[in-house]
Amino acid sequence: MRSFSFLLSVCLFSILLGFDAEASGGEPGRVRLPSEGYRVEYEVFLQQAQARGENLAQWQRFQQEHGSWSAMWNPLILNPHRVWGEGYQIPGYSVINRYNAEAAARTFLRTFRDLLRCDPDQLVVTSISTYGGKWLVHFQQQYKGLPVLFSEVIVHMTARGRVYLFGSDFRPRIELDVTPTFAPGHAAVMAFNGLGVAPNVSLAREGELAVMPVTSEEGETIHLVYHFFVDQDDLHKWETWVDAHTGEVLWRYNIVMDGIGGKVTGNAHSQKVTDTEVAKDMPHLQVQVGTATVYTDSLGNYNANVTTSSTVTARLRGKYANVLRQDAPSASFTTTASNGSTVDIVWNNSNSHSAERNAYYHMNVAHDYVT
Repeated sequence: MRSFSFLLSVCLFSILLGFDAEASGGEPGRVRLPSEGYRVEYEVFLQQAQARGENLAQWQRFQQEHGSWSAMWNPLILNPHRVWGEGYQIPGYSVINRYNAEAAARTFLRTFRDLLRCDPDQLVVTSISTYGGKWLVHFQQQYKGLPVLFSEVIVHMTARGRVYLFGSDFRPRIELDVTPTFAPGHAAVMAFNGLGVAPNVSLAREGELAVMPVTSEEGETIHLVYHFFVDQDDLHKWETWVDAHTGEVLWRYNIVMDGIGGKVTGNAHSQKVTDTEVAKDMPHLQVQVGTATVYTDSLGNYNANVTTSSTVTARLRGKYANVLRQDAPSASFTTTASNGSTVDIVWNNSNSHSAERNAYYHMNVAHDYVT
């Protein structure tokens, strides 16, 4: 089949810069982080960061001493967001179990703290899990006793103590006054800003303090925030972060999904090109619904909060892969749907090439495996 020789599928990793980009449409009351959604400028910014990370002296030294590894870089703090390779044996840990997994991971982090740019003493364990004979230890940064959002450090290792995947989004230079200007009750009132407060608006939970990095191409700012759940009505329950020093609502989204949604699948080979193509869930895929940009979950489901009939469009592009066909127009889907409709997107030979579908599907399989 000659078409494979004419098809070039370019798959681009995107780093999770501090959050997973979810629905970011025009819903009244919604407050987006600066980096949410897809922009060409941001994609270029990410690619430039990869080149800078590869030239870091500590990374080049690590590769020289420990063999072949690959990395994705956090573009603002130039930490290795994810690193995977041939493996590193943790000295003194030939057998890993639930009782020593944290200690083994901390030994690794202390050994390579300069590369990871992290302080192990500021990390608390958030989870220790085992899967397929592997051990996964995840940490979160703490600053003066408060959790730092989006600041995760991970170590994945075999049952024999060989690290095959690790990463750090640790913020090494936080300088922040952790004394709030506003009491929780005052901040709760500010959490209602922009919602059109009505008598039935209530506060679902007392505010909890945290440290939030807010990132964009221009840089990163660090904020002390209150975390609230604002219960407005049956269709609007807002997860909200309020700056504890200024009272500004920094991030708010509705955890109740309404509007237009559906499931995205694609016909792809399970392993080999000789396998019969079967329907596969297409995770992390970007779907445009009117002015709302949303992404499918791990099972291929999406939902966009819209209030009117909207145009639904999609390509084989998502958070971690962007497939471009160079011998013909790239895969695309478009339709119009009324509010409340279910729009399932099926990628098949009518709207895409087999190589495009397989490139997108297997790129995401690889991403989900290493992360």
